[in-house]
Amino acid sequence: MPEGIRQPTALITGITGQDGSLLARFLLGRGYAVHGLRCYSATDDLERLPDDILSHESFHFITGDLTDGGNLIRVLGNIRPDEIYNLGAQSHVGASFEIPEATANINGLGTLRLLEAVRALNLPARFYQASSSEMFGNAPAPQTEETPFAPCSPYAAAKLYAYWMVRTYRQSYGIHASNGILFNHESPVRGVDFVTRKIARAVARGEPLVLGNLDARRDWGHARDYVEGMWLMLQQKNPGDYVLATGQAHSVRDFVEAAYRHTGTSIFWTGTGTAEKGMCVKTKRILVTVDKKLFRPAEVNHLRGDAGKAKRILGWMPRTTFPQLVAEMVDAERNGGMHVLLRNKRIWVAGETGMVGRAVLRQLEDNGCTVLSAPHDTLDLRNQDAAATWIAAAKPDVIILAAATVGGIEANRTRPGEFLYDNMMIAANVIHAAAQAKVEKLLYLGSSCIYPRDAAQPMREDALLTGGLEPSNEAYAIAKIAGLKLCQYYRQQYGCDFMAAMPCNLYGPGDKFDPMQSHVIPAMILKISAATEWKMPDVTLWGTGAPRREFLHVDDLARALVMILQYYKGAAPLNIGSGEEITIAGLASIIGGHFNYGGRIVFDAAYPDGTPRKVLDSTGIRALGWKPRIALKDGLRATIGDYNIRTAAPDAA
Repeated sequence: MPEGIRQPTALITGITGQDGSLLARFLLGRGYAVHGLRCYSATDDLERLPDDILSHESFHFITGDLTDGGNLIRVLGNIRPDEIYNLGAQSHVGASFEIPEATANINGLGTLRLLEAVRALNLPARFYQASSSEMFGNAPAPQTEETPFAPCSPYAAAKLYAYWMVRTYRQSYGIHASNGILFNHESPVRGVDFVTRKIARAVARGEPLVLGNLDARRDWGHARDYVEGMWLMLQQKNPGDYVLATGQAHSVRDFVEAAYRHTGTSIFWTGTGTAEKGMCVKTKRILVTVDKKLFRPAEVNHLRGDAGKAKRILGWMPRTTFPQLVAEMVDAERNGGMHVLLRNKRIWVAGETGMVGRAVLRQLEDNGCTVLSAPHDTLDLRNQDAAATWIAAAKPDVIILAAATVGGIEANRTRPGEFLYDNMMIAANVIHAAAQAKVEKLLYLGSSCIYPRDAAQPMREDALLTGGLEPSNEAYAIAKIAGLKLCQYYRQQYGCDFMAAMPCNLYGPGDKFDPMQSHVIPAMILKISAATEWKMPDVTLWGTGAPRREFLHVDDLARALVMILQYYKGAAPLNIGSGEEITIAGLASIIGGHFNYGGRIVFDAAYPDGTPRKVLDSTGIRALGWKPRIALKDGLRATIGDYNIRTAAPDAA
């Protein structure tokens, strides 16, 4: 932490669960000291906590138990956390019918014990309680914060008791305590006894799938999105209760069909009730059967949340669609629950603090590899000796070279020497040191600006060096071409497995919002946001608005890079584009619509346009099975949400 700024401290109960592990990573990435409450166990329960979390200097384990009030008082008294996230629970609804007393003791009274410890110690800590959509039972959908509760299981009843204790302690003692009423949220690290993980695993492995109620409908989102919502609740001035949900419900049957569809298998259904079966359209093989033993004693049939309050007050919104969630879970299972070809590898993402670097780190989460860290403020990659010494000592097996000096047209125009020098030195130093250290794989991140200004569209990889470059970013392009060629020549001369990827224009969370250095999307967001806030009658953007571009969400790029490392063996670079082409004027219109900007968007032709049209031929990467998942409108909405959060809470950004 910068000198003079106190490091925030968080306590997470349920640290070894899905939400606990994802929240720990989220908070560590924001500079927190994280203490994870872990029940004593003689067996290894750390499979969801990879080495980069366990070895983090700001991560600490605390032995504790939600059924022991005295222990909780000692823990809170020693740590005195700023934020408490109570995620610990007996989390399986079906199991709660078998162990109702234990469920009530942990899920209900455990919350009470924590709240009482906060009160007794007079802690100023902010408290988050993991409530559940199961509390609504069969209340009509969509369910909101105002929907009457009607629990249908011991699990839901215990969660409802905890919910009311949070409200009681908030109102009676002034504790900043909030309930997050989270609808179903899943991920590849979901417990194997949950239906979504059960489906993903069986489909990926080609195993028989036995299920209960196929018609039960749930609002399924990605847990990675939901832990951000937890944190946002505790950043508010006033506590409150919030529903987090996607607003869309899908049946268990839908999940099964989507999972098989992702593997290229079509399924049809025959029979009714417990005699119903799911069969492969092509082979007529039985894939799914129904067992009445897997039905709950009291079924909850339809849960679908309305997160309007969270979107309005917190600025939260889900970023992962249902098909994306299903695909990610199936892909993880197909690779043995992780990226099997990267398992146990030591991976270094050079440029880890940048937008691309952070997206790659998110993609590498929970995949069984060790992620090395060397932020740019501790290692200057322009220094040859420093780069060589670090790589030789760290011994990475894989390097993803995303470090670069970057910026928009104005930055390229005014700092060409810096762009050429910095990026050539970074590429040369890292690539040479990687060869000297015999690194197994290196993936170099280039740019679509390497192609000639007037190249035939869409631009193929073999268009490189067939014409003149765009003058406005020539220096940067030359440096990127040099890095790409160095990878190829080291492969040719020394047999190094070094590769290069050329993405189109990128955007997404973590982008740089700087009026003089930003790329086109963050620059537009800055200007249109300001014009909206100040009710300006018009906003002026550079150029004519006529150039055509394709934009790719940085999380889609990260998936592509990991796929290249796993499956690509060629020497030629691979283009990575979205295939979604739009004019700059059209882009501005979409961004203006997201802000509800009512003024005019004016283009100043006195400023440069850059390349008239820049669209990539991405046939090569698509042949590996990759395709973008995030549509431009959806990605822009999430990016603007990220910008709003960062500007509203700059200390937390």
